[in-house]
Amino acid sequence: MADSTQVSNLFLLHYLPKISFHYHGVILISDYNAVRDAGRSLIKLIWDNVSDDGPWRKNTGIDSETQIVLSSPETALEQHKLSIFLYRIEEDTYLRSPGWEEIEGDTGRTARFRGPTMSLRLFYMITPHSKEDEANHIIIGRVLQIFNDNPVLRAPFPQGSLSGCELKLIFTSLSIDDMNKIWGIISKSRPYMPSLYYEVSGIGIESSRVMETGRVAEVELSLSQK
Repeated sequence: MADSTQVSNLFLLHYLPKISFHYHGVILISDYNAVRDAGRSLIKLIWDNVSDDGPWRKNTGIDSETQIVLSSPETALEQHKLSIFLYRIEEDTYLRSPGWEEIEGDTGRTARFRGPTMSLRLFYMITPHSKEDEANHIIIGRVLQIFNDNPVLRAPFPQGSLSGCELKLIFTSLSIDDMNKIWGIISKSRPYMPSLYYEVSGIGIESSRVMETGRVAEVELSLSQK
């Protein structure tokens, strides 16, 4: 006895790609603004934790969120007291999207699928810019405390296109040689300043490619017996 089942390729297309890109149960898909919004999320995290800390603000001279800036240490202006610089970007191949994903919410006879999502790991240098070394040490200590208390960023901290996502913060230890190399590349006129290095992961940038196909209304099965 031999059974043969004839199922259209469209049927397979409709059911196989329905795998969503997840990270610890939270869908991590955002648009191309995600890279910018990751930096903004770090600024919000820091400022929301220090804005009501009067003694800290007095000792560091940071009186406004605008004094925390997305900038390299080289281009930070005099009024900026803390710079957050994105110095490296890597694809997180471990969280790579498995393939085309069906766009949720579509109804009717047409199904739409979006291309694979790209998952990123972002690496930041965080540098204080006070004229007093003691104030810089206070800034560094407080940022370390805030990031240690918030190893996973959840609402309300993720900003813009990352709203609803969860971002993971990982302290990165670099050798003296690596730190000197990074500083030498990004800063030509300023002497090295003590900085923190962090990795931010859990960022998915959705594809702009969309494919449409008709939905399968019925499947014909044919059985043959010999």
